[in-house]
Amino acid sequence: RPDAAPGSAASAARTSGRCATFRTLLMWKSTALGGMAAASDAASDGDAGVKPKPLSREDAMLLRTLRWFKLEFFTWCDKPKCKTCSNADVRHEGMAEPTPDEHAHGAGRVETYRCPLCSAVTRFPRYNDAVKLLETRTGRCGEWANAFTLICRSLGYDARWCMDWTDHVWTEVWSVSQRRWLHCDSCENVCDKPLLYEVGWGKKLSYVVGFGADDVVDVTRRYVADYARCLRERRGECDEAWLAQTTRGLTDRLRAGRLNPDELDELRRRDAG
Repeated sequence: RPDAAPGSAASAARTSGRCATFRTLLMWKSTALGGMAAASDAASDGDAGVKPKPLSREDAMLLRTLRWFKLEFFTWCDKPKCKTCSNADVRHEGMAEPTPDEHAHGAGRVETYRCPLCSAVTRFPRYNDAVKLLETRTGRCGEWANAFTLICRSLGYDARWCMDWTDHVWTEVWSVSQRRWLHCDSCENVCDKPLLYEVGWGKKLSYVVGFGADDVVDVTRRYVADYARCLRERRGECDEAWLAQTTRGLTDRLRAGRLNPDELDELRRRDAG
């Protein structure tokens, strides 16, 4: 927010809040979704996003999973259909407090819609629990990114959840064969097109932060065409030194006591690259 002082409590709360949102994704490994790999492997052999150069099996599987998720598994929801008569032309009534069950699955807010035909009120909880989203299989970009990041992690990929502070979220996946992070937007079925938002959509990105199992990283540089201009004109919400110190501190906390020396060396090589 423009009125948040550099390094202020508001800025700190925003960064800490994103960590809390991502925490559910880190609790689930491949055992939670053992059949997901077979399901995604059964997707169509073709993929329009595959480039002619050779791909590793892991990267090819990632492209197929991205396509399967977009075309067969998850659905976009601007507003839900009426729960009683399935009328799609419901009217937004406002927000409601989450029920205990909705709150237990990470819904901090609930949208309500009234049907003009039968007067029934339909609730649309904005779940953050990625496992719950595998049941509902619908939502907007937040729900899409939460669920897709979980699926990537369940398949054994090192994946992180990326938050653009101008209001979009997506996934990054580490490519072992290419030794770099790949941008993956499940809403768009797009892989490795990081300038999609600024060049394609015309967005003015300011901050993009990636939240992973082993790091919290400011990844803005990858998503803007002119980073120097971004620094001059858009990065006024918090002090750069404070942001670097905060993300480094969160990364150190995530890595403390849970990684062996070889794993730490590998992560440091990634950091340096």
